Amino acid sequence: MALRVRRGKWHYRFEINGHEWTGSTGLVASERNRKPAERIELEAKQAIEQGRSHILNVQAVPFTEAADKFLSWCESAHRNKPNTWRRVKTSFASLVVYFGRKPVNAVTQGDVADYAAWRANEHHVKDVTIRHDLHSLSKFFKYALKHNWCRDNPVATEDIPSDEGAVRMHVFTDREEKTYLSAAERHPKLRDLATLMLYQGCRPEELLAVKLPDVDLERRYLHIDGGKTRNARRDVRIRPECLPTMPGWSVRRRGDTSFAANAIH
Repeated sequence: MALRVRRGKWHYRFEINGHEWTGSTGLVASERNRKPAERIELEAKQAIEQGRSHILNVQAVPFTEAADKFLSWCESAHRNKPNTWRRVKTSFASLVVYFGRKPVNAVTQGDVADYAAWRANEHHVKDVTIRHDLHSLSKFFKYALKHNWCRDNPVATEDIPSDEGAVRMHVFTDREEKTYLSAAERHPKLRDLATLMLYQGCRPEELLAVKLPDVDLERRYLHIDGGKTRNARRDVRIRPECLPTMPGWSVRRRGDTSFAANAIH
C-alpha cells in the first residue's frame, strides 16, 4: 500500500488480485494527516477484501461543517420536542471544539473515547453529561451515514456511561406551581423558599447560604455567593413577587445571619 499526493490531498493506491484500486482520502496532504490517511487506506483495502467496495465513495466532510447541517436538521426534526433539540445543541458546543475540522469519516472509536476522557478531565462534567454528549454524537453519525460522510458509527454503546444514579428533572407547570404554593401555605418559611427559587431562579443551597448582609432591600438586590462555580456568584434583582418574603430576613435569631436560620427555622 502507498499514499501519494494529488491536488494537495492524500490519495491511496494498492493492488488486490491483479486489480489496482485508487481513491482520495479527502485529507490535506500534511504530515499531521498522514496517519489518518493511512487508516483510511487500510479500511479501504479491508472493505474490498470483504466485498464491500461500494462504500468507498464516502465524501470527506469536516466535522464542523457536517455539524452545522446536522444541527439545522435536528432543530427541524425535534421542533415538537424543544428540550431534545436544546440538549443536542448543548452537547455539540463541546463536540465541535474537540473535533474541529477533522473529517467525519476519520473519527474512530478511539477518538470518541478520548473525547469522553477530555470532557471528564478538562471540564469535570458528570457521567450523565458525557452520556448525553455521546448519545448526541451517535445520533449525528446516524445522520452522517445517510449522507455518505462516513462508513460506520464509531460511538460504541458499551463506552457510553450508565444512567444509573442520573437525576431526573421535572419542570413544574403553572398549575403545579400554584398547587404546590397553595399547599405550602401551612409552612410559610417553606413557601417563601419555594417562591424565591421559582421567581429568582436560584438553587435551594444558594439561598440557604445567603447572609443577611447579602440582602439589599433598598436597592432590591440579592447577592448570591454560594454558587457551584465562579459565574454562579452573582447579584440578582429581587422580583416584586418575592418582596413579601423579605421582612423576616431583617430579624436575627441568636446572632445567626444566615437565611437558613432566619427564614427557615
